[in-house]
Amino acid sequence: MSPAGCPHVNGFKVDNWKQNLRLIYQCFVWSGSAETRKRKAKSCICHMCGTHLNRLHSCLYCVFFACFAKKHIHEHAKSKRHNLAIDLLYGGIYCFMCQDYIYDKEMEQIAKEEQRKAWKMQGTATQNTTHDKPPSELNPN
Repeated sequence: MSPAGCPHVNGFKVDNWKQNLRLIYQCFVWSGSAETRKRKAKSCICHMCGTHLNRLHSCLYCVFFACFAKKHIHEHAKSKRHNLAIDLLYGGIYCFMCQDYIYDKEMEQIAKEEQRKAWKMQGTATQNTTHDKPPSELNPN
C-alpha cells in the first residue's frame, strides 16, 4: 500500500460521510452508553447466517452486517460493489479492493475521537492511550 493510503476511500468520502462514520462507531463499535451497548448486542448479527461471532463487519455504504471469517461480508462487497467495511470489534476499516485493512488519517481521527467519548462515558481513563488498545490493557492495575 502506498504512503498515501487506500485509493478506494475517496469513493466513500461523499455527502455526510463523517457523520455516517461517527454514527457507526458510536452505535456499533465503541458503544459508550448502556443503551448503545444493548442495541449493539441485539442488532450486530450476520445478516446471512445469524451468528454474533466470526469477526463481524459492517458495510460502510449500507450498514449490512456479515461475517468476515465465513466470507459473508466478502460476498456482499462483491455483489453490491460496496468495497469498504468496518470491523465491529476493533474498528479497523477493510478495503476489499486492496484486500487489506487500510489507514486513512481522517477516518483514524474520527475513530480515536469516538473511542475517547465512549471510554469517558464508561468512566475509563483516556490519557496516554491509543485507540487500538482496550481499556483492560491500558490500566493493568
